[in-house]
Amino acid sequence: MDVQRPPVSSSAPGGLAARVGGRALRAVEQLAGGLGTALLALAVLAAGLLAAPACGVGAGLLVVPGLLRAVRSVADRERARLGRWGDPVLGPGPLPAGVRPALADPAVRRELRWLTGHATAGLLLGALGVLLPLYAVQYLTYPLWWRALGEGDVAPSPGFWSVTGWPATPPPGCCSVREGCCCRCTPSST
Repeated sequence: MDVQRPPVSSSAPGGLAARVGGRALRAVEQLAGGLGTALLALAVLAAGLLAAPACGVGAGLLVVPGLLRAVRSVADRERARLGRWGDPVLGPGPLPAGVRPALADPAVRRELRWLTGHATAGLLLGALGVLLPLYAVQYLTYPLWWRALGEGDVAPSPGFWSVTGWPATPPPGCCSVREGCCCRCTPSST
């Protein structure tokens, strides 16, 4: 299914803001899709790591063809996802028959390397890409809801100060633009 977006004109009212907001929304959408395939890759990687010790005894060899098909399936999903956003990504073709020829195939080995990277670094980057905009909204709106917190409740803030009144509430909102670190501050009701 091809995703078509209408072009945003910079001469339209709010054109630049709409164009930047549209690009940001598409970037988050792409990261969320990558996060989905990274979760699938993590599940296949975990299954592979569980089957690896059993292969030493010979019992895991029965599971290897299914794991290789699962790796190919996850890689094909990622190729299809990337093809929706740009040029189509061609697959390497069918899996070779048999475990030994399949593991000797350069395309299968490349997909196994990709799977480990996508399941680890891709999962981390996808989660950060989805969560950072949510944290930015939380920090920007912090001055509006900090009084609703009870005594001793901990609220997110990128600083080490206690919020005791309105003059102290803007720093978390101002610091949310850079999203440098996530620390905590405790609102007090004095």
